[in-house]
Amino acid sequence: MEKSAKFFLSLGYIGSMPKCPGTAGSFLTILFLIILSLFLPENLWLRAVIITALLIISVWSGIYLIKKYISGEYDKKWIVIDECSGMIVSAGAVFILNLSLDWYFIAFILFRFFDILKPFGLKKIDKINRPWAVVADDVIAGVYSLVILILFYYFR
Repeated sequence: MEKSAKFFLSLGYIGSMPKCPGTAGSFLTILFLIILSLFLPENLWLRAVIITALLIISVWSGIYLIKKYISGEYDKKWIVIDECSGMIVSAGAVFILNLSLDWYFIAFILFRFFDILKPFGLKKIDKINRPWAVVADDVIAGVYSLVILILFYYFR
């Protein structure tokens, strides 16, 4: 495997951590979004374009690199680009609306809850040994998280 592919799929080798690589990858993504948010103007359209581009890049390249370089069991523990994709979905509204840090924390907790427990059909997707399924269960966990986050936000 090319070093650059492993570097990307593991988010700079953070996926190689012996304990909780998915949580570490999710946390790194949140930190990245927070730091990026500090340097961007409060322009909804610009932020929406950026978050959409980040999601497309992480999903497409993650699936492509897994398909090209991984064989056998696709969902390796060290691959955490899928957690990155899920966190982008989960925290997307927080980023776009430039909400406070506590909303990033809520997005993180919700995503990890759905990603770890895998309710509502996520376990079925997780068991599919295909490159797209590696990313799909995390993106859907991100969608579940986003829905709950939006409900929290509007009914607080």
